[in-house]
Amino acid sequence: MHLQGARVLIVEDDFVVAMAANDMVRWLGGIVAGTARSVAAAKEKIRQPGLDCVMLDVNLDGDLSFGIAAELQERGIPFVFCTAYSHAFDGFEHVPRIMKPYCERDLVTAFDAVPIQI
Repeated sequence: MHLQGARVLIVEDDFVVAMAANDMVRWLGGIVAGTARSVAAAKEKIRQPGLDCVMLDVNLDGDLSFGIAAELQERGIPFVFCTAYSHAFDGFEHVPRIMKPYCERDLVTAFDAVPIQI
């Protein structure tokens, strides 16, 4: 599986969705490097070493995560959007998107489209 051994940060404000994502990452052979439920927490966690990729919710309790996405791009950390939004995001059209609700197959498809270096 593509996530085998990858250290994945899950940025998601909904506890139930975050727990389900946690289970999916583990089922796919990934290692959950942590979770963040807010923009501030996510910014702190993406600056820590040891991340291979990030699952990024767009709306974190009313705050949009595009600043996090821009920093991930600058740092060269692969990420996918996990969101219910269906419209394109200016400047991030190339980023794979997983539409909520999602399943393991959706994660595999999205992460196959980003270059994860483990």
